Amino acid sequence: LRNLSFGESVPFELPNARGVVPNPEWKRKVKKEPWYGGDTINMSIGQGYLKATLLQQCLMVMGIANDGVIYKPFLVKEIRDPEGRVVWRNKKSVYKVIKAPLEHFALVKEAMRDVVRSGTGVMANSPIAEIAGKTGTAQVASISARRKNLPYKLRDHAWFVCFAPYRNPLFVVGVLVEHGGSGGSVAAPIARKVIERIYIEGIHKE
Repeated sequence: LRNLSFGESVPFELPNARGVVPNPEWKRKVKKEPWYGGDTINMSIGQGYLKATLLQQCLMVMGIANDGVIYKPFLVKEIRDPEGRVVWRNKKSVYKVIKAPLEHFALVKEAMRDVVRSGTGVMANSPIAEIAGKTGTAQVASISARRKNLPYKLRDHAWFVCFAPYRNPLFVVGVLVEHGGSGGSVAAPIARKVIERIYIEGIHKE
């Protein structure tokens, strides 16, 4: 997780939270409790005490799409003078490299494509672009999300992170809808609309 940028403030033009990557030492210090086997299981599916930002999630997906290479994110592409001449351009630079066999990245990418084709992210499936992604539903409180008439502040956050096109990735899109509920039904369709607009407007040709 730390290799993928979790648990640290990402170098960026705007301040951003570090999040939390818990371990036995952290739990003893913060929760005054030992680390249990259940904590490890929760960590393996992104549950438990793990906290992450949308920026960190997008960098993780970038690393998967790029077979381990994560570029430093930035907001400003370039600055132009009143005549339209470029006077400054941001340079692409590598932020992290995750060393793992290429077949591992291929397996995860294929699984993310299947999520959109026939899994929890089918509402991100598009006739315009092959999207690969992962849904997420982050619990806000330790209470059943299935309870009817749950107060707004206790409803789950809806997540969806994805890349496109599947065979030659160019874009990473992350959507977080606070207290939106299900990532598959709420966040995934938003990501699909963003990517479709990129293609409709011809931005993918730049």
